[in-house]
Amino acid sequence: MPKLIVGSLLVLGFVVAGLTGCSSDREATTEKGAIDQMTDEAARQAVDQARIPLEKARAVRGQEEERLQDSAETAKE
Repeated sequence: MPKLIVGSLLVLGFVVAGLTGCSSDREATTEKGAIDQMTDEAARQAVDQARIPLEKARAVRGQEEERLQDSAETAKE
């Protein structure tokens, strides 16, 4: 009989510990860790380093096309 009570208490203790341990994961998933934040920042910087020169090149291309259209219109007159 005492073995049954001790065994039941051990099982109950494991169940309570398991349920308590699983309930604290909600807060851990909402906040990013330091490594994830650093990874996101590095990715953002890499994207900016590729994107900014492309945007500048597109702007220059647009200016060149406008200049060519103005030259063509001037040549027609």
